[in-house]
Amino acid sequence: MGGRGLATAVGRQILGIRWVGTKTLPNGRATDGRVLSSVIPLSLTHETRQGERTMPNLPGFGNAPDQASQAASLIKRLLMYCDLAVADLSVEQLCDTRGGLTNSIGWDVWHVVRTVDNIIHFVFEREQPVWLAQSFHEQWKLPKVDQGTGMDPNDAYSLTFPAPEEFSRYTRAVSEAVAPKLAAMSDAYLATAQLIRPWGDVPRIEAIGHGLIGHGNGHLGRASYARTLFGKSGLPY
Repeated sequence: MGGRGLATAVGRQILGIRWVGTKTLPNGRATDGRVLSSVIPLSLTHETRQGERTMPNLPGFGNAPDQASQAASLIKRLLMYCDLAVADLSVEQLCDTRGGLTNSIGWDVWHVVRTVDNIIHFVFEREQPVWLAQSFHEQWKLPKVDQGTGMDPNDAYSLTFPAPEEFSRYTRAVSEAVAPKLAAMSDAYLATAQLIRPWGDVPRIEAIGHGLIGHGNGHLGRASYARTLFGKSGLPY
C-alpha cells in the first residue's frame, strides 16, 4: 500500500471516497511493519464477527460472486489503475522510453485501455469502440485501428501521448461504457467461445480474465515501476 500522499489521492480525488477518519489494524501495523493509522480510512475498514478491525475493504471488493459482477468490478479496477498510472506525470515522463529501451508509461496504459475497449465493444459485439466513436484517434493523432498488439518496437516508441488530464478522458469514457456491459453479461454469454486474435477460440470469460485483467495488470506493473524511476508513487496494491 502506498504512503500517505498516494492514499489521500486515491481516497479523495480519484475514487471519490469520503475521508471520515482513520483506524489502525489490531496491531497498528501492516505485515511489513509499517504503521497504518495515517493511511487507512475508517470508512474502508470492516469488522470481523469478534468486532476486530481487519484489512481495509478496498474499492473493488464487496461485489456479488457471479461472474459478470466480478468481471465488471475487476475491469473497473484495472481502468482506475490506468488512471492512477498517468496521474501527476509530465508529457515528457509519460512518453519517455529510456532512450528507446522500453515502452513508455503512456504506451503501456494506452495499450491496456485500447484493448479493453476493442475486446468488449468490437470483438464481442461488433460495435464501434469508444476510441473511434469519440474520435480520440483524430484528436491525438494516434493509430485508428492498431491498439499495440504485435506493434514494431520502433513504432511503439515513436508514439506520443497527451497530458495526463486529457489522457484520462479516454480511460474514464471506456470505464463508463464497458462496466455496465460487463455487469449485464449472462453466464451463457461469458462461456461462449469467441475467435480472438492472436489467442484463437477462447471463452469470453477467459478473454476477459487472461487477455484483459491478467495481461493488463502486467503492463500496469511496468508502469508502476517506471513511475518510481521518476520519483513518483507506484500504484497501490
